[in-house]
Amino acid sequence: MKPKCILIVDDDQALRETLEQYFDQCHDCMTCQARDAEEALAQLRRRPFDVMLTDINHPGLNGLELTQLVHRHHGPPVIILTGWFSSESRCAAIASGARACLRKPFKLERLAEIVELVVGKGVHYIGEG
Repeated sequence: MKPKCILIVDDDQALRETLEQYFDQCHDCMTCQARDAEEALAQLRRRPFDVMLTDINHPGLNGLELTQLVHRHHGPPVIILTGWFSSESRCAAIASGARACLRKPFKLERLAEIVELVVGKGVHYIGEG
């Protein structure tokens, strides 16, 4: 995996830190964290990102609404990480413009593979759960 700049959006601080440590140390990526959509949008205004990882449920705008905004403004591809995986959430993720939807909990190695498929190859890899 080539170095990438990843924005991690989740209200779960432990998950954000785990993902940051994994991608920084194991894949030589730069990462930034946001605990909600407002922080994520501020980060997106400051710098470009190669990919954004977001949960669906967080305070304020939810992850699907955030994904729609990012997609509409030609932002980075989005991978949705959710504990509420269903056919409805997968369809909502696709409709919002997400490139992939992955059920929590997940293996970090699998997430890295999906990031590579989405960013490195431009694949629309929707719906693993």
